[in-house]
Amino acid sequence: MLRFFILLFWLVCIVACQPDPLAYMPPESARHFFSPDIEPMRMQQKVSLKIIISERETGQSKDLESVFWEKATAKGVKELARKFLQKHILIKGSMGKVPSHEKIYFFQKTGKIAPLKLPVTNDLMQKFEFEFTLIPDWKLAGQIKTIEDDRYIAGTHDRVTLLLFDYYPLTTPAFFVVGRQVAEDRTTMSHNALVRIVGFGKLTQALGPAARANIDDKSSGTLAHGIILEAEQEILRGDLIFLVMLKAEARPEIQTSPGQIPDVNEVVVEPEFVDEKPLHRETK
Repeated sequence: MLRFFILLFWLVCIVACQPDPLAYMPPESARHFFSPDIEPMRMQQKVSLKIIISERETGQSKDLESVFWEKATAKGVKELARKFLQKHILIKGSMGKVPSHEKIYFFQKTGKIAPLKLPVTNDLMQKFEFEFTLIPDWKLAGQIKTIEDDRYIAGTHDRVTLLLFDYYPLTTPAFFVVGRQVAEDRTTMSHNALVRIVGFGKLTQALGPAARANIDDKSSGTLAHGIILEAEQEILRGDLIFLVMLKAEARPEIQTSPGQIPDVNEVVVEPEFVDEKPLHRETK
């Protein structure tokens, strides 16, 4: 009898420790966009740019590093978004084939702000490289839940509320692309449904595990707030979003002789996942 109760105890423990398979799943309305049989796609876009701060601005600012990063991020993200949207990307969603949440970063800044002083004007110039990586997997996906003022359509600069299916950032900013089922595919509910990338946005508030909300009887999501930065079509409620991993690098300038300004060279950097503070996940 004692042996029976011991075995029963261990059986209960094993069952209790198993994760709820429905706790982190795409909602029924979006599940046909993702398939466990599809290898995850990995798309990247990068840009190189120069940021110049005038002599007047340098005299007014007490924190040049913050000014450089703020201007570089705004310009770099805008150029990345426009270049990527111009490609009219079609994607298929994979299911659960991304790196673990400990190896996912959402916005990473590296490098040193060491600007070059330009001759004659005394302006400061710093080079940057921005690169984002998109993996259209359901763990990095979500949906647009509402649009500001309870509207059904959003455009550039409009604010939206998002439901993130699984992974979520703990800090902002973080960035995402917006996807919509292609018109020719709207009648199918198969796992081969295609998504067209139609917009690019920024998370402005990551609410974290306290904002976990039910989507339907079998799935839930984490609430977050965002803003649409670029859109080639009107953004609708229910459109999918995919969080992207953005890496920004400040490239120090080499001081040259007066009157000589170095050329800006394209440098290819192989992307890599880096360890970061683990993302928290909530169990049901």
